[in-house]
Amino acid sequence: MQPTWLPDTKASALLDKLEAFFSQGSSTDRLRQFIGESEDTFALIASESAVNTDTEASLRLYHLFQKYGSLIEALIGEFIATMEKPDESMLQSLTSAIQEEWKSPSAAYRCVCTSYIVASMDYKEFLEFVDDMYSMTHYRMLMDEDDDSGKEDSEGIAGDASDGGWRIP
Repeated sequence: MQPTWLPDTKASALLDKLEAFFSQGSSTDRLRQFIGESEDTFALIASESAVNTDTEASLRLYHLFQKYGSLIEALIGEFIATMEKPDESMLQSLTSAIQEEWKSPSAAYRCVCTSYIVASMDYKEFLEFVDDMYSMTHYRMLMDEDDDSGKEDSEGIAGDASDGGWRIP
């Protein structure tokens, strides 16, 4: 008997197809574009200490949540259109597989697309997604700045051949 947290083979195969669809260039390009265009609004999450509903920032974030939901809905619609004979049972299997994967600590995050989908359905999950995206983007920028300063330091340490090559700054 299969453990309850594992989706059945058919549902798992559908989830794998959905993951492959979300990983295609056109899908990732649209997600990247959304993230890039929303960077200034993503920054608002860093200033929000809790989920508020009475600030301009929270209204902008909620509007962004709605736009994100529409984007994910469009991507899922495009995925369904690629299926030969989409029917209600296929959608139910896919929905169950997504829910099971998301709820199970041992299977969660196997497919990145489930994170995208869950963030489109739950506002608090969306805020976590935004916070993660903002943190990753700015962490990379900080790391790039650190890398640049490291290059300058190493250039100062290495001299040219006329002064023997190495010197201590």
